[in-house]
Amino acid sequence: MVEHYGPVYAVSGGSSASLTSFILDSIQMNPAMARCGEGRCDFAAESARIALALKSFQGYTEYLAISGEILAIYAGRPIIGRIQAAGIEEMLASDPVAAQEALKDVLRQEDLARFVNPELIELVQSSQFPEFHIQDIIDSNKNFGRLSADESKILFRPGLISFAELSRQLGITASFYAGYEPANLVGYSAFLDACAERSVGKPWSEIREISVGEATCGKLFYSLMGEFDQRSAAGNYPSRLDDTVGAGMPALISTSVLTGAAVNEINQSQTAYVAGESEVFLNVNFNDVRFGYWGSREAMSVLETTTNYRSDLKSKKALGLGEASWRMVLQYSPVEPGLDRALPIDDFNVSAGGWSDLSPVLVLKDIGCDKVVFVTRAGDESVFATGVAEMLGMTQAERADLYDLTDPESSASQSLREADAILCTNWNEVGPTSFEALINDAYNAPLQTTDPFFTGKGYANVVPDTGKLGCTVRQ
Repeated sequence: MVEHYGPVYAVSGGSSASLTSFILDSIQMNPAMARCGEGRCDFAAESARIALALKSFQGYTEYLAISGEILAIYAGRPIIGRIQAAGIEEMLASDPVAAQEALKDVLRQEDLARFVNPELIELVQSSQFPEFHIQDIIDSNKNFGRLSADESKILFRPGLISFAELSRQLGITASFYAGYEPANLVGYSAFLDACAERSVGKPWSEIREISVGEATCGKLFYSLMGEFDQRSAAGNYPSRLDDTVGAGMPALISTSVLTGAAVNEINQSQTAYVAGESEVFLNVNFNDVRFGYWGSREAMSVLETTTNYRSDLKSKKALGLGEASWRMVLQYSPVEPGLDRALPIDDFNVSAGGWSDLSPVLVLKDIGCDKVVFVTRAGDESVFATGVAEMLGMTQAERADLYDLTDPESSASQSLREADAILCTNWNEVGPTSFEALINDAYNAPLQTTDPFFTGKGYANVVPDTGKLGCTVRQ
């Protein structure tokens, strides 16, 4: 989108889109994106530079592999592999205490310990019911990374991965992309000068092989990232994590919020789980579930008035959470049930993950966006999102009001209708296991629009109607 239509001027998202928003915001802050030589880049050059930076995030994951590092969210599989190799599940049947000690040893292994959720380690260490907790931990992580709303324990079981470590890693990356100290801005500008124009129309897998003298675009990027890593580890530098959401481009980052009686209900359920109760039942009124957003004061003021003129249920549930740092919001929005338990925001609000608004078109329109591109996937509303909502008391009537794509007045349908363009990916078919496949699918996805702003800018896959559920607008 950026490659053809230029810089993004506002963003909203929850769950994994909160991470994407953080990286995009950081990239567009970098002065090298808009500066070509001694002057301002023209539109095409600036767009190409931002697009290259976005594509290079795939190169960041490659850099981690080259340097022997791993992104925290990918650490789950090696941890689970070691649990399986230690024979802990087999041990559990005959000697639960020995299994408990063995699991503690695995989770505290030096090379992986920082990736493990400290609360999970505490549960394993202190559990008086190891035969229950250890079996539940093993069972819940056999399909790590595949979100499923098949049991309420996902709302009160501590997750495997440390999101504090993930945000720390992404904070370093975001600071690099933003050009924060100790970034080599001269070197990064040279990388953009050499590779941006030649990268247009290409995925990262081709860009990284483009020759630049005796090097390649990929090697230049890996070198810059490595230099930044070494320098930042040796000093105390400002972090993008400490910047306020919306301080760069306007942004609204979302999460579901339990309020009122639902807070007591979830706290009691979590206490029961720790006490070894295998069957814990939630009794939450969906009226106590709100759809929260962090952002600037100006954005919060707009949200306060949203319920006065929008009648759909999603808008009626909107809750302004105020200003917050990226460090704070990335401890909540990406942390879906199953990846960790519901987490307290303060004494009165508990976050249950960023599934609540996966189509944030309406809030972007509300804060003044003229042209909104909705990046989505073909198919019905997320089974995971609707499953969690039902656990939290959503009735069938409320489900229809929120998600029914055959009802033109549902929140989902209104979001589609108010979008100026819809990038309709095939992510449900691609699946979550291949990062490169997901990127390539989105890069070539059909853009459903009839808006002249989008139809005349050279993107080859513009269509008036995809005819696909989840993308096609029903009047």
